[in-house]
Amino acid sequence: MTNNTQNNETPKKAFFDLHTSGIGYLNRARTVTPNNGDPYESVSIAGLHGRSDNPSYSYFDTSIVGEDAADFVTKHKATINDRNSKVLVRFKVGDGNATSYEVKSGQNKGQRNHLIKCRLLQITWASINGEVVLKPAESDQQGQDTESAEQQPAEQLPTSVTPSVPTLKETYVLDQNDPDFMPKRKWLIKQGYQYDSLNNVWCLTKNNSEAAA
Repeated sequence: MTNNTQNNETPKKAFFDLHTSGIGYLNRARTVTPNNGDPYESVSIAGLHGRSDNPSYSYFDTSIVGEDAADFVTKHKATINDRNSKVLVRFKVGDGNATSYEVKSGQNKGQRNHLIKCRLLQITWASINGEVVLKPAESDQQGQDTESAEQQPAEQLPTSVTPSVPTLKETYVLDQNDPDFMPKRKWLIKQGYQYDSLNNVWCLTKNNSEAAA
């Protein structure tokens, strides 16, 4: 006997996910009200790539679908839209499509700008004006241990380097043209840092990172 119930089941649809993750600055947090459709929350991201001491930017215009990401953007909306503030995040977006538009007014009128329209899925780390305000959960952090150093926010080494610096950051950028290059390099090695030549950053080894925490 044929099982009609089984044969009448609607086949499940399969989808391909296209995800992009990185570090970038948030701006233009706003509510978008389309002509046809429901209003949704949106935020733009200037994603960093290339050399950490002279980065390039890729621009993402996102609709926010991740619940935690939406909560973060809503909470810090005023700060994100403040031109004097810098909101740096580790993000994940999905289903990106490249597009362009012509600037209609201002000093760049007639210029064609390019961006990627996508969905904002996650914000897992964030700092505002250099102060960390969001850290990943411990389970998420374990999964990020294998990420490349380019996904870790790098900070400049303090001008005066002494062993008494209380907090060891995960990554540092060290300029070879710095007059104090050698003393700083020696200090980094002594603290357990290793140089990542691919990304031009000094990375704290896992054991030393755990000890510093």
